[in-house]
Amino acid sequence: MNEEGLGLEPGWNPVIVNRGEEGIYFFNSKMEHWIGHADFSKPFIQEASLIMVRRNVPILGLPDLVINLDNRPAYIIELKTIGGPAGLGSVKGRDVLQAESYFHMMNYLGLNPRGVAIIKVIRGSDFRIINNIDIIIKQLEGGEDFVRLSKYVTIHRISIRGFDEFLRDVDYAIDYWLGLRNPKPSPSRGLCSGCEHRRYCPYSIVR
Repeated sequence: MNEEGLGLEPGWNPVIVNRGEEGIYFFNSKMEHWIGHADFSKPFIQEASLIMVRRNVPILGLPDLVINLDNRPAYIIELKTIGGPAGLGSVKGRDVLQAESYFHMMNYLGLNPRGVAIIKVIRGSDFRIINNIDIIIKQLEGGEDFVRLSKYVTIHRISIRGFDEFLRDVDYAIDYWLGLRNPKPSPSRGLCSGCEHRRYCPYSIVR
């Protein structure tokens, strides 16, 4: 697959991806809501699909919310719900990479957003992002990297690395999916608990 075959112009044409029928259905159904179809005159866009191609591999991103200002995408928001207050003050590396990827994907498409943030909300609270757009914009434009909106909600503004540095992480991931390297053991008990190889993997911590 090459970039021309994906047809990145506005108006999406379905494509075949090497993930079986389920993967094809998922990819094409999400690309019906591609960012190229978005109306940037609206205050925000929910779950618009993003796309980039690296080493002939199409990469699909699904940010939770894109806030628009002056008829252009301005801030990308990724929502993370958590079980309790202990996790409000920090973000995991993989979540940062996910949010950062959305920023670079939009730059890749020439949309040039201002920034990206992860909003962490304790599960069960009545906070809704779309009801607090003005507050979120004010906090993001204030330049603070970390803002506590309430005892249930925090905003983490993500520091964006250069594109080349970001691509090194992308290439590392692609090498695994293309079978060019072995997986790296994870010390996470939660990830090990859900892994189908946990009973046999020499690195498992939940056997």
